[in-house]
Amino acid sequence: MLFCIISSASVTNFFPTLVQTLRYGRVASLLLTVPPYVLAVITAFINAWHGDRIGERYFHITLPLHIAVIAFILAAATTSTAPRYLAMMLMPPGIYTGKRLYRHENFSHLILPADLRIPWLDSCLLANCDYLLQAMSSL
Repeated sequence: MLFCIISSASVTNFFPTLVQTLRYGRVASLLLTVPPYVLAVITAFINAWHGDRIGERYFHITLPLHIAVIAFILAAATTSTAPRYLAMMLMPPGIYTGKRLYRHENFSHLILPADLRIPWLDSCLLANCDYLLQAMSSL
């Protein structure tokens, strides 16, 4: 699951270029890149706080990812400016909110005994190999 989340987060590698397809100038496009990440920080804090408060993790990880999938579909399905920017506003919060909680859940298993801890560490290691694939694909 973490591999898929990290793969979907690769949209941030070319997010300014994606915003520039809205046909604004270079400076305006870069300024329009900031609000989605500010929203991502706010939603990540609120989601983590609420998940910790009620002691539930599953829906706090998966619902933001569902929102990100809907945002990806909306961005691909329309050509008008307002729905595409709305989709771009929902992409980073949807991806990073679920990603942070999933990583927290994975690393909370480090207190397990060594024989139970190794599969969790292997999944984290394999999932992070995707960063190499992202870097190579941009060459």
